[in-house]
Amino acid sequence: SKATVSVLYCKANMKWLVGALLAAVCAGQTPDTMVGYGFSADTQQVSQQACYVGSIQTVNRETSHIELQTAMSFSDLEQSVRRTVGVGAGVGMFQVDAETSYLKAVEDKEYSMSLNYYQYTSANVNIQLNGTGLNGLTPFGQQMYANGTNPYFRVVCGDSYLTSYEEGALLMLSINVVMSCKEEIEEFKTSISAGLDDIVSATSSVQKITAQRSFSGRVEMSAFQVGGQPSDLAKILAKDSSQQYYVLTCEFGNMGDCQQAADGLLNYATQNFSTQISFSPNKGLTYLGEGFYTYEPASYIGLKMPPSLVTSEVQTARQNLATSLRENMYYTQSFYPMKTSYAVPWNLTSSAYLSMQSGYSTAHGNIATIIGYNNPEQGGKGCFDLPDQCVTLSKKILGEVKPVTPYLNFLPEVQYILPVGVRTTDDMLCSFYPNGAGYGAAPLPPPSNGDQYTSLVSLFVNATFLKYEVNYMSAEGKHGTPYQNWFNGTSASGEMSFTGKSCDEKVGDSKSLACTTQTFTKKQSGYFFAPFTPSHHKKN
Repeated sequence: SKATVSVLYCKANMKWLVGALLAAVCAGQTPDTMVGYGFSADTQQVSQQACYVGSIQTVNRETSHIELQTAMSFSDLEQSVRRTVGVGAGVGMFQVDAETSYLKAVEDKEYSMSLNYYQYTSANVNIQLNGTGLNGLTPFGQQMYANGTNPYFRVVCGDSYLTSYEEGALLMLSINVVMSCKEEIEEFKTSISAGLDDIVSATSSVQKITAQRSFSGRVEMSAFQVGGQPSDLAKILAKDSSQQYYVLTCEFGNMGDCQQAADGLLNYATQNFSTQISFSPNKGLTYLGEGFYTYEPASYIGLKMPPSLVTSEVQTARQNLATSLRENMYYTQSFYPMKTSYAVPWNLTSSAYLSMQSGYSTAHGNIATIIGYNNPEQGGKGCFDLPDQCVTLSKKILGEVKPVTPYLNFLPEVQYILPVGVRTTDDMLCSFYPNGAGYGAAPLPPPSNGDQYTSLVSLFVNATFLKYEVNYMSAEGKHGTPYQNWFNGTSASGEMSFTGKSCDEKVGDSKSLACTTQTFTKKQSGYFFAPFTPSHHKKN
């Protein structure tokens, strides 16, 4: 935390920390005020100890920032709440605090996107230093400073001092739309209105669009709050598995609970949240955290900073960890739809299925190794908290990361699907998906004429020959009419572009038989992904 220098750090730098000073730093406690704290460019965080002598000069009148009427993208949310957790976030990529966990959960992924809302009420607290030079430092700060010769001063105390911070309360709400594959999420993005209204209207729009397009997936209604009484959210949502924020999950076909939760969240935000805090007297206020502060270089008060501990080698080590984390996040996001919501049942003994499962497990385990959930200072965050140990720590972490590429050999097997249908290519019924030991059939959304796939009777397909029979329900009659569709064709090129005879017949009515020449051509599967490249690292 911001008020803690780890025991590991203290032991590693005993020569600078003696007696009671060592005990004061290593004991650690959460500050009631940010007066006297600094900002460290080396750690990219607020300092871990209050080393500057200051006092509260003024507290500006509270202001509110409310964005509840129109949904915003995740990137806009990051800017609004002044926190970034994406690839360019530096230490933010490796943090495991509650707010970071929430933001990572609702961050747009290969197969998901979030619609976001927030509000916060805060007062700006202005800090005045009570001296310059050594007089601007506490006794501990002077000891750490060591007349400008101790490089660890930059880490423990900060090479800048805070000049203001904001205290108050912050609430974030999200509708996280999780699809079965990235193809569907891209289609959803083109369907959803750019100017969605409040969380209730947006939830209704998500329900309508996913039903119309027959999408498969789920909605996660999430909320996170600092300040006030966050436990009141438990009346609407349940804690997530990590017990760090609140969430409710609904499948697309059963969104009643999420619609009710949206009503409750909007009412909570507009009626309840503001009553939980008061600035006079102080009630429910907290330091809003990273991004809600300003700072100035310590050189402004006559302090000469020692050389930075972040050498070019440290910068490279941090970048290597960030690249490895992004790579393994990319693979977990890419494998996840195949693992949890593939369009057809896998052959569970096939090499493709086993490779997919192993690839996901390996990437997921690598993320845990890089982050170090149980001990973040032994993970990537430690490379920022302890910059003098970063190179060694990075080598240790990356030495434990296992390669995922050996499990990618199956990808060419699942790269293409084959959409098929009735007499016109505009009337597609289903797609044949590779499942590790052949193909399975998955229905497509009903076309405009209302015909709907019901079952697969038979299927044989290889590089040069396609033969299948399916049942479907036409829109004829009050309750629809059962039909059969079959096809027999060949591919001259061997590239899964089949031309042959396609026939449709009403069940039990041979006189209704109608046939035509049809061509069906493969298309790339929405589950397919390319191996990770540096260009993926630049994403977001």
